[in-house]
Amino acid sequence: MEVIFQLLDVDYVMLNNSPLIRIIGKTEDGKVATIFKKGFYPYFFVEVKEDKKEKFIDDLKKEFKNLIIRIEEVEKFHSLGFEEKPRKVLKIFLRDPSQVPKVRDWILRKRSVKEVFEADILFKYRFMIDYDLFSLRWYKVIGKSTSTNTVHSSIKIEAEKIEEIKKEDLPKFRILSFDLEVASPTGIPNPKEQPIAIISLAFEPKFRGKRNLVLVSKPVKKFNDKIISFPNEREMLKYFLEIIERFDPDVITGYNINNFDIPFLVERLKQNNLSRYIGRVKDKKITVKKVGATYRTNIVGRLVVDVYELIKEEASKGFLRLKRFGLGDVALKLIGETKVDVAHSEIAKFWNGSEEEIKKLLEYAEKDSILALRILLEKNLLDKYIEISRVSGLLLQDVLDQGESARIETFLLREFRKRNFVMPLKPDEKEILKRKEERETKGLKGALVLEPKTG
Repeated sequence: MEVIFQLLDVDYVMLNNSPLIRIIGKTEDGKVATIFKKGFYPYFFVEVKEDKKEKFIDDLKKEFKNLIIRIEEVEKFHSLGFEEKPRKVLKIFLRDPSQVPKVRDWILRKRSVKEVFEADILFKYRFMIDYDLFSLRWYKVIGKSTSTNTVHSSIKIEAEKIEEIKKEDLPKFRILSFDLEVASPTGIPNPKEQPIAIISLAFEPKFRGKRNLVLVSKPVKKFNDKIISFPNEREMLKYFLEIIERFDPDVITGYNINNFDIPFLVERLKQNNLSRYIGRVKDKKITVKKVGATYRTNIVGRLVVDVYELIKEEASKGFLRLKRFGLGDVALKLIGETKVDVAHSEIAKFWNGSEEEIKKLLEYAEKDSILALRILLEKNLLDKYIEISRVSGLLLQDVLDQGESARIETFLLREFRKRNFVMPLKPDEKEILKRKEERETKGLKGALVLEPKTG
C-alpha cells in the first residue's frame, strides 16, 4: 500500500510496553491518514568518567532494569568549543518516553557523570529529527493497511518506508470557528456554575450546505434556518460534539478562545459528564494547561488557532497598528466590518429579555464566529507560520504556541545530528541564577541595538 500525505501532527501511545508513533496527515484528496510506526525508542547521551564507566552502567541497569533497552558507546563532538576528535559517550535507550526525566535526574546526581546531553527533547521531535520529517511537508509512505478503532481516520497504515516528495502545495484546511456566550449576571462567569447559553459556529468549507450555525441552549423562536435550539445546555453540547466529529476540522479557531472559550467549554463538558475526546485519536482528551498568563490547548490531530493571539503577535512586531484589540475594533480595521452592538454587560439581560432582544443576541453571537474566520482567511494569517513550520521542523501548533527559541532549537538539533554533535541540556533554574550572578559580578551587558536613521 502506498499513500501520499501532508504531515499535520505526531504523537505516540504505549502499546505492549513499547511506544507506537502515530503520524496524522491529510492526503491529496483531503482524506485523513494515520501512519503508525513501531520500533523507535527514546534515547539520550551521557559522558561518564572513563574509570567509572563499568560501575555506572551496572548501577543504571540495576536501578532501571525494566526500562533500559540497551546502552551503546558512540563518539560525538561537543557543541561548545573546538575539538579535533569526538569524545566517547554512552547512548542510553529506554522503553518508555515518559520515564526519561526520571532516569535523567537519577543520572545527574551521580558524581561519575561529567555531562548529560539531549535528555530534554520531546519524544515526537526525537522521532521526527531522526527520520528527517518536517511539519506540513509532503511524504510518500509505503506499508500495509492496518485495522484499529483507536483513531478517527479513513486511512490507517503501518509504515515500512517514509520518504519526502517534492510538492509545495499549501494545506487545504477544514476550519471550524466557534464562539461561546454565557449569560452571566455579574462579572466573569464561573464555568463550574454557569452554563453556556449560545454556541455560534462558522465553517470553511460549508457543513451540510451551511456557512454558519447558532446553537441555543433553550427553546427559542427559529428566526432563520441557521438557528437550532435545544431543551438544555447538555443536549446542545452533545450536538456540538457531533458537529466536530462529522465536520472533522483540521483547524479550530475563534477570537481569544485559548483564554476563555476553550477552558470554559472543557469545564462545561466535564460538568455535564460528556466526552472530551474531540481530537483524531480516541485515547487522548483535549488538554488545557496554563503557561504563564495564558492557556495552551492540545487536541491531537487538530490545530488550535487563536486569531486574537495572531493579531497581538503581528502588532508587537510592528506589522499592525492597533490601539484596541477587541474583535469589533480589529475586524473594522482589517475587513471593514464590526460586531453587532451588544455590550458584554447586556448579555444576561438580552438572554432573559424579549423576543427582539434574544434575536439581537443571536445575531451578535453569530457575527463573532464569522468575523474571526474571515480575519483568519482574508488576511492569510496562517501562511507565515506554515512556512516557519516547514523550515524549522517544528509542528505548526508548537510554532504558534512557542517562541523563537523552540524553532531555533529544533533547527539546530537537525543540523547537529548531520554533523555528529550533541546538544547540552537546557539550563535549569539553578544554572540560570548562576549565570545571572556572573553577569552582574563581571559587569557584562547585552548587545547595543542602534536605532535606524530614517531614509
